[in-house]
Amino acid sequence: IEATEAEEARRGRLTPQEKIVEDRTQLQRQLDQDPAVALLLQRCQQTPYSRLPCSASECLVDQAGRNYQAATSRHRILVDTAYGDSYHIPCLEAMIDLPRLAPSRFMLDTRPCRWNHNAPWRWGFMFQQWFEHSGRVDLAKITTYFKEADAYLKERDDWSTRYIEWQLTHRECKTNCGASECGPEPSSPERPNIGDYTTEGGSDGKVCPLSDVLKHTDSWRHVMPWI
Repeated sequence: IEATEAEEARRGRLTPQEKIVEDRTQLQRQLDQDPAVALLLQRCQQTPYSRLPCSASECLVDQAGRNYQAATSRHRILVDTAYGDSYHIPCLEAMIDLPRLAPSRFMLDTRPCRWNHNAPWRWGFMFQQWFEHSGRVDLAKITTYFKEADAYLKERDDWSTRYIEWQLTHRECKTNCGASECGPEPSSPERPNIGDYTTEGGSDGKVCPLSDVLKHTDSWRHVMPWI
């Protein structure tokens, strides 16, 4: 009991940053000693009255109070199911290099969720690619693709209307297609291509923090099925 009280007193004298450093060292030791330990990013059921518990001694979300983002309350990082420790993304991000662990020891949780009708959560494209490329993704490039995809869908709807009208007119047409009475067949819009969305420099490129993906308004979106 005395040893426990002494340890609590010692921890109480540490600054928040010193506590984070100690927690980082302890967690890193845990990962080094047991190669089987893996971190899982989980999407959790949102509750209106409570936030997810956090094992960090200095919880950044608690410190933010009501200013914490809704997305933070729906995601947690579980440090192996055997240990049961879980952290908010910003809290664990302050303690350890998450991109370095992805995707071999830091993964998306793809197990069935009871709250999701026993189906796995379908992670958005940004999340999937962040893990696949160890954080080296350019969110601005992916956002540009989504904007181009939205514009394409609108253009395709407009083209579909013009094409149907052209078909109805051409059915009664007695001249060659393209004549003044009929007009040329409307050309379909060009599908967008997502292209290269990784950061410049390949494996040495700039790393995007996972918290940036978490708070991005397009993080839930998926690429169009034609890609």
